Parts: sequence; structure tokens; C-alpha cells
Amino acid sequence: MNCRRFWALAMQRSQFKAVIEMSKRYLTEGFHNRPYVESSDDLMKLLSQEMRDLDQEVFKVILLNGQNHILNILEVAKGSLTAARVYPREVVKIALRYSAAALVFVHNHPSGVAKPSEDDKRITRDLVLACLPIGMKVHDHIIIGDNDKFSFADAGLIDQYAKELDARKRS
Repeated sequence: MNCRRFWALAMQRSQFKAVIEMSKRYLTEGFHNRPYVESSDDLMKLLSQEMRDLDQEVFKVILLNGQNHILNILEVAKGSLTAARVYPREVVKIALRYSAAALVFVHNHPSGVAKPSEDDKRITRDLVLACLPIGMKVHDHIIIGDNDKFSFADAGLIDQYAKELDARKRS
């Protein structure tokens, strides 16, 4: 091997190692700087501007790691003025792909009224019942209206649905 080629390969190798090291640092620092979710108010601040003025219902899932840092926020359904079709199987599939430890669901009501419909309650219940048996916690489902929100967790409904699953297991 000639001397030039040797030094060229050595330089490529050291540059490659430097790129790997910089990537590791970037990913580690990025991980620690991710938004942290502590309450429904945190999520309201994060998403209300984006979602409250939409003219159709949009349903998003916020994927969290074990420390409640956001892994990703994904739109899983877009619907009409009054509904967005959400499939628990698809939501679980996405959450497993990201290795999420916990989830928060958020959707808007284009009407501006953040009151949950019976369909909202049903899908939230179905999602909680689909996630808990596989070790995935549902922290909340938030409905965003014009200037307010409804939190299923704050209303005690997430816990109610989880207790329903526990009661089924015992019977």
C-alpha cells in the first residue's frame, strides 16, 4: 500500500469516528432536551395554537418514553367537521413501533366546544382497554376547543376505564 493511500484511509477512518461521536452527543443531548409532559396544561400550551382553528377534526397521539419525554407527535386520523375515525389497533401498532411507554391522545372540536361526545368517550375507553394489557399507560385524552380544553384524566375517566379493566380481570 502506498503512503498516500494509507494516510487517506487513516483520515477517512478518523473522520468517520468523529462523525459517530458527534452523532452520539447530538442524540444524547437531543434526548435530554425533548419536551417533558407533566400535565394537560403542558399539552394545551404545546398544541392548542395548532389545533384549535382547524375546520375538521384531527386526532393525534403523543408518544412518550418512560420519563414522559415526547418521542413523537403523530396525526392518526383526520375527519369531518364533527368526527374523525380512530382505530385502536392502528394506534397500538404505531405506539409499539416507537417503543412508547405511555400515550396521550389529543383532538380538536371544530365547533369550539370542548365537551366530549359519546363517541369520544367510547374511543377513549377502547384505547385505554387496548393499551393497558400490553403495559402501555394512557395518561390522558384532551379535547381542544376554542379557548378551553377537556381532559379525560382530570375528569377521572381514564382511571375509571382502567378500573373497569381490572374488574374484568378479577371476574
